[in-house]
Amino acid sequence: TLFHWDVAIRELSARALHELTKLDPPLMPGSVLPTLLPFTTSADLLKRHGSICGIAEILLGLAGPTAVAPATAVAEAPRALPEPLVAGIAEIVPNIESQRLYRGRGGELVRKAVCRLLECMALAALPLTVKTQVRLLDSIDECVRHPADDVQTQAVAAVRAFTRAYFPVGTS
Repeated sequence: TLFHWDVAIRELSARALHELTKLDPPLMPGSVLPTLLPFTTSADLLKRHGSICGIAEILLGLAGPTAVAPATAVAEAPRALPEPLVAGIAEIVPNIESQRLYRGRGGELVRKAVCRLLECMALAALPLTVKTQVRLLDSIDECVRHPADDVQTQAVAAVRAFTRAYFPVGTS
């Protein structure tokens, strides 16, 4: 159902993956995430959107309960993600942008999903290089300026989480 024709069903499926991650954490990085990664740049909008949403929620599930704690608590790194998998997840947004997959039908939907992915990456404290952090923050900034309200709302949530996780200024 992650590739279902209805947007609400795809988003519910992603949330279900979040809950399933708590039940069997080793399954997700070992099997599910590597399966979903290639679909993030699929020509099929349903597969692209569903896989981005699914990866986002799995990352949040792997981070555990500390990911949704207040900003003063530091989230642990996601449970034992292999370096190639982390690199693949970090490359999702640049790959989407380089292939211009925001354009055309469903572009707003993909932008919103990407913002959720970036928010979940930050909440899960995914280890990123400084160059990648700045690159992804630029992507969020573009989404904040997008004319669609739902994209802007999700981008604001992403920038809040991203700046708290990767660009902390103070303790308050």
